[in-house]
Amino acid sequence: MEKEDAPKINFSDFNIKLKLSEDSPFLKSDFPGAIVRGSVMFRAKKLLCANPKLFDCKKCILAEKCVYARLFETIRPKNAEIMRKYKEIPRPFVLTPTIKNGEMNVKITLFGEYIGYFPYFFLVFKSIEKNKKFSVISVKNFEKEILQGNNIASDFDVKNTSSVTFNLHSKEITLKFITPLRIKSNGKYVNQTNLKFEHIAKNLMRRLSLLSYFYGNPWKPDFKKLAELSTKAETVKSSLGWLEVERYSMRQKKYIGMGGITGNITFVNVAKPFFNLLKIGEYTHIGKNTSFGHGYYKIE
Repeated sequence: MEKEDAPKINFSDFNIKLKLSEDSPFLKSDFPGAIVRGSVMFRAKKLLCANPKLFDCKKCILAEKCVYARLFETIRPKNAEIMRKYKEIPRPFVLTPTIKNGEMNVKITLFGEYIGYFPYFFLVFKSIEKNKKFSVISVKNFEKEILQGNNIASDFDVKNTSSVTFNLHSKEITLKFITPLRIKSNGKYVNQTNLKFEHIAKNLMRRLSLLSYFYGNPWKPDFKKLAELSTKAETVKSSLGWLEVERYSMRQKKYIGMGGITGNITFVNVAKPFFNLLKIGEYTHIGKNTSFGHGYYKIE
């Protein structure tokens, strides 16, 4: 894919490393995305919300200016020309927690103007440090350490998705889904037995199109042509499974299933236009619940 045909979205990666106590609630789940995001949202509501006593941000006259609403409730702008049937747009961030050897790394990718909102995330993590029984030991912006005592440097490095490239050096390409992938086709969730490359490609194109519209420069490729090309790819190897995950919704007062596909899948005959798009997808994730860390994959 030519650079002028690539989606153009500024983004920045941040990694907050936490040292967890043995009784930290973050250790109570095989996939901590839901509990981490829930904890962050709960504290952010108290710290950042312009009208914390009002539960529904859509009813708040301050929503367009409120830091909390802009990050976590992302109400569709009235002048938006797309997603007219929806009240909310994709969140301007991806939050991905992973645990290893008693430490948690929380990767936060922010898009567009919201890159400058990272200090609010840092503030929230510092404010729940004692309650959630962890200590912040490192904060990196890409590979650069920005934690300085109890504060962070504010000169963040920024990349653009149009500069993210990938060259395939073999006939095969393997995607490793590290966190659950939840995508729908014809109104039904795709499972580990019927996942095809076209499901991944179409979902990825839609996500990049929406992110570029709301947080970058509108991206308008030949979707029909790309969709046709995506059907040429074939699965040659698969070791996929289904990881069942659930979270408790304070709004709906019940547990909600968030399970999805994990594991490896290998394709051949992947068309060249998808190489760079797949690499960009490593940063943006794909599918539903990306702000919980879902849909995170790596090209193997």
